[in-house]
Amino acid sequence: ESDCTVCEAGSYADQQGSGSCKVCPAGTMNNDMATTANEHDELEDCSICGEGKYNADNGISASEHTSCSFCEPGKYLEDDGETRTKHDTTTDCMQCNAGRFSDHEGAIACEECPDGKISPAASSACSVCPPGYDCSAATTACPAGEYSNGDTKDLGVDPDMPSCVACEAGYRCPGGTDHIECLPGSYQSQPSKTNCTACDAGKYQEYPGQETCLECPAGYFCPESTTNPIVCGSNALFCPAG
Repeated sequence: ESDCTVCEAGSYADQQGSGSCKVCPAGTMNNDMATTANEHDELEDCSICGEGKYNADNGISASEHTSCSFCEPGKYLEDDGETRTKHDTTTDCMQCNAGRFSDHEGAIACEECPDGKISPAASSACSVCPPGYDCSAATTACPAGEYSNGDTKDLGVDPDMPSCVACEAGYRCPGGTDHIECLPGSYQSQPSKTNCTACDAGKYQEYPGQETCLECPAGYFCPESTTNPIVCGSNALFCPAG
């Protein structure tokens, strides 16, 4: 009996008179460094990996079964060593869903991103809501008539819950980040609009971003989209462009 050798870490021998030791199966480990035979005399001495850990070596190398590997950030494994087959492959580490994250190895669950932040699946961190999107609930592009430039404080929006805001009068907003001043010679009197309207003949507007057009003054001529009234009798009324 004194000639018998205790199995090395990561292995066991469950039959009397064994000529060799068996490697612990995938999903398990044994870190006893051959100190006592009682730690290596049955399969149950190969402990199932704990929560957040796995061992994908399928009984090939005892040295691979002295410990279990941690699931990488962005993934998790919540089974607490109850079922071996839930710890025997890398795919047992589940990806965090979109909108959730795990920022450390061996996570047993994923955390929700804070309000106003987002993450794709398998993320180890969350990021700020990108310009042109509403992230107050799901990540959706700003619709026509609204916009977001990413600077929620300047928009008067809660910085922890970025969202799209209505386009102001004097601007047009096709959607996303677009927040475009109406050009001189045009206007927009209503909020949440996607286009500007040309000043009617008899009116003008010399400044951008305006809500109305002004009446053409007496002694002047203002065709449609006028930016500067034309003096009656001016050569501009008779000479072709150029």
